[in-house]
Amino acid sequence: MDKCKKLTNKEMKPLRCLQVNLQQEREATSNLVQTMSENKIDLAFLEETYIIPNNLAGIPKSLRTYVSGNGRKRSALLVNNKEIDVVPITQLSDENCVVTEIIYGNTKFY
Repeated sequence: MDKCKKLTNKEMKPLRCLQVNLQQEREATSNLVQTMSENKIDLAFLEETYIIPNNLAGIPKSLRTYVSGNGRKRSALLVNNKEIDVVPITQLSDENCVVTEIIYGNTKFY
């Protein structure tokens, strides 16, 4: 039997999403993390991420992070909701664009 319970549409809460350009700033990243926590943001779509030698920096391990490529990461997806499943689509992703399938309850988002 599947251990993961699929949510029905009646059980699903609206997703809270945020899109932000961090302008490669540490302080903006810190503010984002605080905002996600305080406002219970489920998904954050990031542009111009703060990086330290080609790796995303300033993001706590409590957030699931999705990036792509081997070079300078310019985009990322952060997930702050355990009921959301994310499937990276690596064939379409690179440093500039992270493509995923997001599954929440019985709904898939591309």
